[in-house]
Amino acid sequence: MADGEHAGYNEGWTFVWKGCLTTLGTCILQPLRTLLEQPTPNFDVNLTPIPAAVSKQRLLLSMLPSFFVLLYPLASLARGAVGGWTFLLMQVWTWVGMSIIWTLMTQTSHVQRQTQPGSAQAEAEPECWTARQIGTSLDYSVGSPMATALTAGLNAQGLHHAMPAVSMAHFPSMYLEYEQICRRHGVEPRQSRDLGTATQEMLEFVFALNDNEASAASLNEYTREVVKPRNP
Repeated sequence: MADGEHAGYNEGWTFVWKGCLTTLGTCILQPLRTLLEQPTPNFDVNLTPIPAAVSKQRLLLSMLPSFFVLLYPLASLARGAVGGWTFLLMQVWTWVGMSIIWTLMTQTSHVQRQTQPGSAQAEAEPECWTARQIGTSLDYSVGSPMATALTAGLNAQGLHHAMPAVSMAHFPSMYLEYEQICRRHGVEPRQSRDLGTATQEMLEFVFALNDNEASAASLNEYTREVVKPRNP
């Protein structure tokens, strides 16, 4: 960002509004970039191309349901089949509502200060694949069957990544034992009380990272504690 550009604007808000449009990006915008051979914005290449085995024709075919969901409310409004409020609900819930759910179910579990590799806590833990999976994932409402059912097991993200072959149906009953095993081997599961606190901590972290007014002391402390390079 150039000096003075967007002065006083915290880019954490960019994360927020984009988090409300993720399904539009993944279902429409990103596939269109592939079809039109356009790069990802702010990059020289497309960072998320489709597999080479998937033809453009097949990709376009897979997008047709998304186009239908996007255009059907517009057509219904134009024909007078629905009113303005119904049209707004159809569009907002489908794209914004689903985007918010996706963002909350996925980003809160990883975009956290305590899940960043290179922190003092991570440095003290064993260097192995499983420990890294646990250390870079956040759990919340642990042991709750309701939270597990509503999030498809993503509330126990560390357990989900460490043992991906285990059904989420077992997460509530096995979490306490999993937690004890982790600590016995020198790994501390990253946890928050519930989805609300996890979301708050995520937003605080994102806005802190993008705080242009942060003092040099705070930035130096963050560098030492969070983004410190791992020892070779």
